[in-house]
Amino acid sequence: MIALIAAGAVFTSDPCTAPLPPPGTEFSGPVAHVIDGDSLCVATSTGLVEVRLRDVNAPELRQAGGPEARDRLLATALGRPVDCRVFARSYDRAVALCRLWDGRAPTAPEPRG
Repeated sequence: MIALIAAGAVFTSDPCTAPLPPPGTEFSGPVAHVIDGDSLCVATSTGLVEVRLRDVNAPELRQAGGPEARDRLLATALGRPVDCRVFARSYDRAVALCRLWDGRAPTAPEPRG
């Protein structure tokens, strides 16, 4: 899995297939895949957990600003360890508050214009 992170692997299907942890669960691991500007996969001992970041609201990839939001999250979080706490489930994702190990949210600042 580390090789996939280092290579910035491109997946053609959803790679996040680990069972979703219930609300209240805390887990840690490196960000193994960024789906869009507010969703990512965290590598845990049970596999890749899909997370919808609770405190981030980014446009969808097909919307204006979507690819840029994903690129900011990629630059900030991919391969870096995070601590997450699950608050709810939404579809096939855990809605969680995640923090990089330096305490920051895994988002990059908006570009200054």
